[in-house]
Amino acid sequence: MNEIEEFIKRRFSNDCNWLYGNCYYFALILCYRFPHLEKIYYPIEGHWVVSDGEYAYDFNGKSKIKDIFYSEDEWKYEDEEYYERVITDCTR
Repeated sequence: MNEIEEFIKRRFSNDCNWLYGNCYYFALILCYRFPHLEKIYYPIEGHWVVSDGEYAYDFNGKSKIKDIFYSEDEWKYEDEEYYERVITDCTR
């Protein structure tokens, strides 16, 4: 178990909808705590994760990156309207 997984297990023993509804906030928390994490990604519709370049992290811990569609920065640049709509939906 790595440092990120230990942090998740230690600090987030209760699920506060971290996978369904609060995943964007969870990704922000991980990015703030672990600045070496590359970016926030939206690999599947309706879910945000963070990545260290090899693995993706969310409330479930670590998973191998398969196909990450867009980083938050890339997506914001390419389709700002859709990006803003998703952010609004995820942060209500």
